[in-house]
Amino acid sequence: MSAVTGDVEKEVRTFTALIADDHEFVRNWLRDELTKNFPGLSSVAVSSTPGEAVSKAISLKPDLIFLDIDFENDRSINGIEAAERIWKEHAGAAIVIVSSHKGEIYIKHLYKVTPADGAYGFILKDKVAQYLVEATNAVLSGDCWVDPEIKRIVSRLQRSNQSLSDNEYEALICIALGLSDTTSGRLLCLTEKAIQARLQLLYSKFGIPPKGDPNAGVFNPRCRAVRCGLQRGLINESELQAWAAEFSSKAKEVGVEVDL
Repeated sequence: MSAVTGDVEKEVRTFTALIADDHEFVRNWLRDELTKNFPGLSSVAVSSTPGEAVSKAISLKPDLIFLDIDFENDRSINGIEAAERIWKEHAGAAIVIVSSHKGEIYIKHLYKVTPADGAYGFILKDKVAQYLVEATNAVLSGDCWVDPEIKRIVSRLQRSNQSLSDNEYEALICIALGLSDTTSGRLLCLTEKAIQARLQLLYSKFGIPPKGDPNAGVFNPRCRAVRCGLQRGLINESELQAWAAEFSSKAKEVGVEVDL
């Protein structure tokens, strides 16, 4: 299908979509944004539960599917499990996960079930307004689109056999950037005590003895943890630069002074 404006002919991709989320506001917002930005959208079906999403995806075979992960009204399966069932019956489905969840368990599961030659996406809900059009265009073109924050987690998991949890990884990033526990807590919306607890878990995973231990050596635990992270490929300069930029932006929002 094509639309003609003056002497310029612009191709308009025609497609159908399914939006699955347990919140009506999110379903309506996604539908409105897709309608506004994609003139080729011919129809939009909606689902409020993962089971209904699977059924509609198999029967309607939409070109594009948006799936939440956690459905509060039905936890019999989550969105990743729903995607897995859909891909088994409709291998060509282009599925975009739209969720606030970014835990390793979900990311690992998604990459385990995605078809080798399939198109998929993952947008964090707090960035959906920023990335929706970009991600939709990519997935409809047969490519994959993954939120930059998810990419960093995936990159870390792929580089290391000894993966860190999200909490431990964030603690490592904070000390690698030279942030104090107080500043780290403000930027991550955590208490200073919670940051210190994360650091203790990180030290334990790296086998770093606590202060005062005869085997602690001349380096303090923070320095040793950063050195371990670098040696094991868990962090690198480009990732630290990306986090520094993100934290600098966050610092302005919460009123914290940082020098990154």
